[in-house]
Amino acid sequence: MSRDAAYDDLLWAVATGAAVTAEHVDVARQAAADLGALADDVSAGAYSHLPCEPTQWRSDAGDAYAIALADARLALVAAATTIADAAQEAASLAWRLEVRLDEQNAVLAAGPSS
Repeated sequence: MSRDAAYDDLLWAVATGAAVTAEHVDVARQAAADLGALADDVSAGAYSHLPCEPTQWRSDAGDAYAIALADARLALVAAATTIADAAQEAASLAWRLEVRLDEQNAVLAAGPSS
């Protein structure tokens, strides 16, 4: 063991598989991009894939149909919001992982202090 706790901690992280790798950063970035695209698709689908509520005819069935469509649209918008929040969290995680990777690389470049 060296007298450099940061270097020792990094060696331990590498030995136990807890060190951050460039692959971890890439996976987090890809997850953020994929979730962002999914959120956009779900949000757009709330309006483009569901028909408009009927306005030309009125009946109990038509009213129930209109309510069901409105509920489905609200559910899709809520789902899109949740997915967009997850995309933001994944982007934040990617940024934190990248910072940690840079810190690890700096510790490795400096080497152990004696």
